[in-house]
Amino acid sequence: MNNTPIVLALSLLSSSAFAITNGTNVDWVHDFDDVVKNNCTGLIVGGNQVLTAAHCTDLTGITFADGTVMDAVTPDVHPSYRYSSSGSEYDVSLWTLPHAAKVQNIHYFADLNTQTVAVGDSVKAYGFGGRHPLAYAELIVNKLPSSSFGADKTAFESTAIAGMTIQGDSGGMWVHDGNVVAINMAFSSGRLSYATDLSQAKDFLLEKINGWHYPTVLKGNGTRTIKIQSLHQNTVSDTAYVSGDVAITGGTCYGKASIDAFETCTYQLEVNGSGQLHLTDHEVIDINPQDAPLVVTTPPSSSGGSGGSLGFLSLFGLALLGRFRKQ
Repeated sequence: MNNTPIVLALSLLSSSAFAITNGTNVDWVHDFDDVVKNNCTGLIVGGNQVLTAAHCTDLTGITFADGTVMDAVTPDVHPSYRYSSSGSEYDVSLWTLPHAAKVQNIHYFADLNTQTVAVGDSVKAYGFGGRHPLAYAELIVNKLPSSSFGADKTAFESTAIAGMTIQGDSGGMWVHDGNVVAINMAFSSGRLSYATDLSQAKDFLLEKINGWHYPTVLKGNGTRTIKIQSLHQNTVSDTAYVSGDVAITGGTCYGKASIDAFETCTYQLEVNGSGQLHLTDHEVIDINPQDAPLVVTTPPSSSGGSGGSLGFLSLFGLALLGRFRKQ
């Protein structure tokens, strides 16, 4: 891929990373442990991948909610990603981790086979930069993606109504009706924000993930229900099995012969100790794992040269374009 000029341009436009300003803080450790941070914000998907913005070019020193730090090893950037002064197209990437992350709380995607958001809908944009707490801003969608060029082609435009996204929130999820619909891309002057509409990138996501989206850890005994989502390219069927002190007793996934992309379903389990739910031979949910104490390392504070949202300079052309069109 020929992204070297893009990377250079972005590194010149980006500066220090900051968090959502005047937003609402959330409990990262207990409710949002599938969200990770370094210079950008990312979302763990499929157990061992991080979804973020394509202009976030450095995913070293990723900090997880439990305090562990890990470097991503393999990037996959959307093949149609293109930086432009009028707004970037398909600003989305997936990074593979060296092993599955330990995640109990998962945010699932909307059905990206259809348009997920309408003009006037409210969304929550999550993010944090540097060492600031994870927070969200509330936004109202102004524009949907169109067939034109630049950000208009693949991105939502929104106006902040409570809090606002600023530099450093790139890659953070936008949530509508409890489902992930977009990832934060950029902000401009005033209260405007932009995010890549993931329905525009659904084929890329399914090709690169092509597996289950699931929590990798489940804790607690007795009757437990676990929810998973198919991010497979093709229809799949239930092949799950268990090991240890765990039994599958039902659920909407159990015995199902046809599960489509972006469909969610459940397994009901009876848990009497430790064990595993094997969605496949290599996609495993650890149940009441007996973990050794973690050795926590803290990365040095970063000024975010390769992260952060695309700011005023990078979207100045977009603002001019909007004025020109109105005239």
